[in-house]
Amino acid sequence: LNKEQVSSFLEVFDAYYEKYISEVQARIARAGDQTPEELDKLKRRLLSRRAVKVLSICMTINEELSQSQKTIFLFQLLEFIKSDSEKVSEQELAYVDTVAETFNLPKEDYKLARNFVLSDQKLNDAPGFLIVDGLAEKTHGKRIKHLSREGLHGEIRVVFLKSTGQYFIKYLGHDEISMNGQLLKTVQTYPFTSGISLRGQQIDPLYY
Repeated sequence: LNKEQVSSFLEVFDAYYEKYISEVQARIARAGDQTPEELDKLKRRLLSRRAVKVLSICMTINEELSQSQKTIFLFQLLEFIKSDSEKVSEQELAYVDTVAETFNLPKEDYKLARNFVLSDQKLNDAPGFLIVDGLAEKTHGKRIKHLSREGLHGEIRVVFLKSTGQYFIKYLGHDEISMNGQLLKTVQTYPFTSGISLRGQQIDPLYY
């Protein structure tokens, strides 16, 4: 996926989001003594207007990127809203929901992607997830797959999306784990494609 394209699309989303926040704050300031219910309705109306513009951006992306590229973009968009603030807002999630729907990503795959990127704690119990850690027995959900790598501190998480056949990974821990020579940043999501290997000083390599 062309990094300049992704950066350009994300900058547009960021600009619309910042403009939305500014407009909401300005309208609320002018609203004066309206009740909380009235302010909530105002926010929803403004969000609907912005959602139309987001939809227009998505239509442009649909024409320029393949389905697998759109999936990578969606993961990067989730990463973007996660890193933008301590807590992801309902408005940000609504934007990403609109993107996923416009990209025709199946709901189950989108739920996996959203949970995978936004949660650095407990994952939902789903067969699309794989946990690689240094434990002999798995300690996660019954349906989550498990692979043991002696000497690994922390865990490597993998998610598989059936609709596109794509894998994504992220590492939670303090070891130095590299992917084809590139050091992984903790809690950051990366595409995991054919031919890639994961290596650490104290673990056997992982190959795809």
